[in-house]
Amino acid sequence: MLTFYKTFAQKHQLNANWRNTIAENKNDAYTTVAEGFPAGNTGNPRFAYSYLLDGAPVASSSTYRTVNTTLSANYSYDNRYLFDVVYRLDGSTAYGSNKQFSPYYAVGLGWNIHKEAFAKKMPWINSLRLTGNVGITGNQNFANISSISLYNYTSTNYNQFGQGVTLNMLGNPNLEPQKTQQISTSLDFSLFNNRFTGYINAYNKKTDPLIVPVDLPSSTGVFSYPYNIGSLTYKGLETKLTMYPIYNLEKGITWNIGLTAASYKSQYDGFGDILRTLNKQQETSKSLVRYIDGNSAEAIWATQSLGIDPTTGKEVFLTKDGQYTFDYSAADVANVGNTAPKVEGVISTNLRIKGFTFGLGLRYRLGGDIFNTALFDKVENINFTNIVNNQDKRALYDRWQNPGDIAQFKAISQTATTPISSRFVQSLNTLSSETLNIGYLFDKGPWLQSMRLKTLSVNLMANDFLYFSTVRRERGISYPYARTFAFSFRASF
Repeated sequence: MLTFYKTFAQKHQLNANWRNTIAENKNDAYTTVAEGFPAGNTGNPRFAYSYLLDGAPVASSSTYRTVNTTLSANYSYDNRYLFDVVYRLDGSTAYGSNKQFSPYYAVGLGWNIHKEAFAKKMPWINSLRLTGNVGITGNQNFANISSISLYNYTSTNYNQFGQGVTLNMLGNPNLEPQKTQQISTSLDFSLFNNRFTGYINAYNKKTDPLIVPVDLPSSTGVFSYPYNIGSLTYKGLETKLTMYPIYNLEKGITWNIGLTAASYKSQYDGFGDILRTLNKQQETSKSLVRYIDGNSAEAIWATQSLGIDPTTGKEVFLTKDGQYTFDYSAADVANVGNTAPKVEGVISTNLRIKGFTFGLGLRYRLGGDIFNTALFDKVENINFTNIVNNQDKRALYDRWQNPGDIAQFKAISQTATTPISSRFVQSLNTLSSETLNIGYLFDKGPWLQSMRLKTLSVNLMANDFLYFSTVRRERGISYPYARTFAFSFRASF
């Protein structure tokens, strides 16, 4: 790496560096299994009676190489106007032999408004900075040798010509890395003698192209072929605000309130009909995800349900042409919700009164949807094992029973498997505890000295002890969670 720095005419500052990297990562592995050890043996292969019955050694080898050069520079004029630029040329064996080098760049502008003469006349402004950035980054975390076809010798297929081989992966010599272009702007501020600080950031991120595993025609025998197709765009807004209602260091009293908030939307584009097979697989596996142009990556795909028919106890579906029907059809699957919240973040407060400290953080989420798997798996699609071990009580109390009932779940006599429908999609709003910290640091006094103590403090910490949600679902059975409480007592002599 070469670095250059110079300050000239007092107001101009220039800093630049040029960095180059060459790297190789090689992994080799060999595995064999032995069995039949005498009692008391520690597992040394020397004492095994034989190798694994009908087994064979397993070996693998991979080499991953990268080379890149990066040039960056930043310029500042009078510490008011800022300019940054980065250019990087990256080469990797992770991508096609015809596309192994990819350029990336970033350009940023900044304006320290608080350094301007007009802002200096406003004493309530401590710092105020406006920035704008545009750049392209890449992702190489896909495969080590995606451009080369991989074959594997088989231990069972022998013929007159020798040992057989199978095609493990078909290489794509034209595979390009995923590139994300991001445009963002941010306003950072500190006001009123640093009693009110924060930032507001807006961004637009577009990844183009994506790398998607595409299945080729079945006649080729090739599955999960790495292919560049489509794009994914995220647009969002983030903010962080901190306010100090009380800030008195002389009396040792400080109190701050903080708020973070984030909101985003996403959209697929450029897929066309190429991912028809992948979407069909999602349908077969009862997945809630689809890859369809103009829709969000967080969209929930299911059949539109109109609820339970009060007369028959059957579920009523809405077809794509607007008709009512009792018959489920995968062709009627539509975008029925979105898991992305309207806004989410953390509300926090910290209070210090001399030796006493109190801190609390609450995570909130407003808007967005969720597919309630507890209702889907433990009410209508429950199997015989779960009927005995773990059945949701709503399966008994909230079902349709008699003509005229307005119920959430279909009649128990309807034994057919319940399909994925919008009936199980619910709006999700939550408030949960992020952190809790209560502590006290005892003042140095005669009683501490009498006990020959230098410091003494007690502290109580807790996590995930509070949870409110508009959706009643299982927490802790399939995905365990823990309410954590900890108490500490610290003393130094």
